[in-house]
Amino acid sequence: MATRVRIEPPNQLPSSGVTPIKYKQWKVALKIFLQQTPEFREYYPGGKYTNWSPLEDNPHRIDNLADNDTPPPTSDRTEHLAQRRINLETFLGIIARYSDEGDFDDIMEKSSSIEWIFNLHERRYGIQKKGRYFNRIDTIRFDKATMSDYHKFYMDLRACFKSNLRKEGDTIKYKNGQKLDQDERISPTTECLIIYMALERIDPRLPTEIDRIFGHRMEEDTTLIDLQNEIFTYIPRALASLDREDTDLNAYNLHHEQPVQYYAPPPQQVQHEQPSVSAMYGRSYSSRPPARPSGRTYSKNQYNPRVAAVNTSRVMKSCKLCQALDLPPAVFNSHATNYCKKRAQLQQIEIEEQSVPDDSTYNIPDSFNHYQEQQAEEDQD
Repeated sequence: MATRVRIEPPNQLPSSGVTPIKYKQWKVALKIFLQQTPEFREYYPGGKYTNWSPLEDNPHRIDNLADNDTPPPTSDRTEHLAQRRINLETFLGIIARYSDEGDFDDIMEKSSSIEWIFNLHERRYGIQKKGRYFNRIDTIRFDKATMSDYHKFYMDLRACFKSNLRKEGDTIKYKNGQKLDQDERISPTTECLIIYMALERIDPRLPTEIDRIFGHRMEEDTTLIDLQNEIFTYIPRALASLDREDTDLNAYNLHHEQPVQYYAPPPQQVQHEQPSVSAMYGRSYSSRPPARPSGRTYSKNQYNPRVAAVNTSRVMKSCKLCQALDLPPAVFNSHATNYCKKRAQLQQIEIEEQSVPDDSTYNIPDSFNHYQEQQAEEDQD
């Protein structure tokens, strides 16, 4: 025995705040609800009465039966025509009931097709699909404070893009007024472009990071659209990794940030001398050759193995003080303890603490006390 499923009507449209996605969902729910009644199917595209006259122009709306509309055996043409008019009145009343109350009169008195009603709604909510309204796709932005579902954001962006596709019969002006013979569809390349747009709007760093992780898999026939589920699942890990790298880099730059010092010689060292004769000819005035240096010497830019060894040993050391303070590895591996700026700061705190009276307290970080104990053990060794 077949069971009948009860389908609820859609919610009434509000007076404002309807997005293209929400309106599309409302239209689908309305169509499913209305087409439960076979008589209402005739007023949708593809039916026998897709167009009718506005009530203010024609009280009957439908003047005559369609050529392919044959009355049932139990009814004549006049009765059948009257029933079609009643069904249309009921059809429009249901749509007006679940539309905004401000559109009720226009739907009942001025409508001429179901598409006319949809255009009325789109004008009210500013979600038209032609001309300048294509730019409304720019309003779909990812808000990190309120959004957490990355795949849903991509689907919303794609749905908005898809709603702007042209329909069969639309005129394409730049192609000399050519009319489309079928509905426009999203191409595979455009599908990949939409994914790229979604990644860039979530975080500008993501396209490069996704290419680094998934680039080796996109060979020959594999594209972004084939890996979309894996990509949007991986986004939280990618963002966490990028944020961690930025934090370490900022900490490293902050620790090594030093003001630039410019050296200016004292006024007494500046001598205003007259140009010599040698300066006029561009060569030294003395005819004696320079003395040959004795022994091995090293210029400023020449390689010295002993100096290089000392510098290498310094670079390889890590700062135990910064490590004790739980700073990132990029910080305490970048310098030796002897060159740590925080060492001088903590020593100053210790000096100030010694000068404070006994009845007062001054807190020294435990990490610095631990650092002093390590230094004492190394000195004993």
